[in-house]
Amino acid sequence: MPRYGCPKRMLNGPCGGGSRGVCEVDERRCVWVEAYVKALEKQRTHIFEYPLLDAGFQMVEHEPRPREPRSTLMKMIFGDMKPLIYEVELGPEGSLDEVAETIKRVNEAGFDAVTMTDNPLGAAGIDPLAPAAVARFLLGVEMAVHVTCRDRSRAALVSWLLAVAGLGIGNVIVSTGDWPLLYRDNRWSIHPVFDLDSVRLTYLARLVTDLHVDHTGRRLLGEPFFHVGVVANPYFDPLDIEILKLVKKQRAGAEFAVTQPIYTTGAFLKLVKAARERGVEIPFIASLAPLKSYRHAVYLAERMGVEIPEDYREGLKRNEVDGNIWSYNVEYMKKLTEELASLEEVSGILFITHGIHGGVVDLAIDYAREASRILK
Repeated sequence: MPRYGCPKRMLNGPCGGGSRGVCEVDERRCVWVEAYVKALEKQRTHIFEYPLLDAGFQMVEHEPRPREPRSTLMKMIFGDMKPLIYEVELGPEGSLDEVAETIKRVNEAGFDAVTMTDNPLGAAGIDPLAPAAVARFLLGVEMAVHVTCRDRSRAALVSWLLAVAGLGIGNVIVSTGDWPLLYRDNRWSIHPVFDLDSVRLTYLARLVTDLHVDHTGRRLLGEPFFHVGVVANPYFDPLDIEILKLVKKQRAGAEFAVTQPIYTTGAFLKLVKAARERGVEIPFIASLAPLKSYRHAVYLAERMGVEIPEDYREGLKRNEVDGNIWSYNVEYMKKLTEELASLEEVSGILFITHGIHGGVVDLAIDYAREASRILK
């Protein structure tokens, strides 16, 4: 396995951030895609189906099993209620008061739960635990917090997970994480950690919440509990290696999956059906993320392989000129929500607006008022 050829030191397959088999860090061919192609030629792709742990894990025999839902979010998912979730992107800008006000407004508009990002692109912002605690205790909002492998060692991750449980936050969403400041100058010389990848972090999280031990087997205080979600990329090429990684994540203890943003039901169904054929049984939440410009849509389609319909692209171009791009996005996302709501493969919808300033929050509120009715 090509762990040492991967900038993120992945041990369980590609990070999911690359495009068309190209590494997002240095734009060479992804070493994991190369390994998969060779395994495919030898009909040995089964080696990609089982989680790999490093020597730091002394607890290696745990086999996480499905659990009864305990959080409100998971009860809704398994109760076929298709929750509507809003993602608050916690970047360097914004205060805790602003974040709390945003959460209050979107919750009142009809969102059933709120998720919070973990320093997107490695730019340091508010740790999601602070506003998540405020939202849970003062506002009574169901929360899910993202956690990445980018900035913390496994010891720090155990500490963070214990804080999640201690605050009564019932859901975490695990991902490998972006390379720091990938799309801007790394002028702060931020050095990534990547002690773990998303599969190993998922397994570590289940050790903490199932057995109440860390990776060494050390007993932890109390009986920490939270549900563990993961992320899936419908556009990774080749898709099969992304599906095989989902198989690993399920075996490591993943209880639900959240997709990267989609713009067609076809992209979602292709991912889920391929996953089901490989034995992935966890529920899938579809993510929607309105785009702010035609140029952005073209970039995602041509550079990242995102499936974006031509009519949506043209609508963005037309409404940019007219100044109606936000209202156009709301209408398009409502229509897509109606299509998704009718699919039994959809277990919920996550709405992402990238930011907390007034304009995007108003967009989310306009969307939620109709989308919450559609999903119920």
